[in-house]
Amino acid sequence: MLSWIFASALMAAPISEAPSVQRLAQQAGKAFERGDYEQAAQRLQKALTLEPDNPALIYGLAQARRGMNDCAEAIALYDQFLGTGPSDRQRADALEGRAKCGATTPPPDELPPPPEETTAQTEPSPEPSRPPDEPRSSRPSPVGPALLGAGLGLGLVGGGLVAGAFGWARRAPSSPTQQGYLDRSSRVRPLATAGWSVAGAGISMAITGSILWIVQRSRARRPARSTSTRR
Repeated sequence: MLSWIFASALMAAPISEAPSVQRLAQQAGKAFERGDYEQAAQRLQKALTLEPDNPALIYGLAQARRGMNDCAEAIALYDQFLGTGPSDRQRADALEGRAKCGATTPPPDELPPPPEETTAQTEPSPEPSRPPDEPRSSRPSPVGPALLGAGLGLGLVGGGLVAGAFGWARRAPSSPTQQGYLDRSSRVRPLATAGWSVAGAGISMAITGSILWIVQRSRARRPARSTSTRR
């Protein structure tokens, strides 16, 4: 049997400033004394519609539901009451009623904290495969032949300048005047120097181009030889 002290408390101590709520609580207390838990639950439920956060009404309805063997609803109401921050004595009474109703799990405020979620380590996505390298063309580069041709051209130009300088040197003594002789002689050295410089640059360029051309041709022949050997 539920405690008659709680029923007396509902009828005596004011649990609300609202007369209608206090009147419903007193009616619920009288129903508790008679053992009419269903009538007590109805009165308290009606009072809770007026003051839904009243801890005394929540606890009283939990007691009434337990008396009606409605333990699922009673346990939910006990947990709601425990969440209002009751005193130690009220908390102990609520836990006792909750245990008598067959509750095996602790109230929400006593549940252990949920385990921390561990983020699954995702494996790095594989790098996209690189397309196979295209075979290099076996065709020789035109750089070597171009250098060779340009070098030969410069060599011819330089040779022409040198030949012109020698021509001026041969014609200088036959000048009719001394001033003409001096003019022709003064042109020989600069012209010859320029000719030799241009010819030297052309020869160097022609040699470089020849070497590049030979190397490129030898490299171009190697794949063909290796292919024929495999066959």
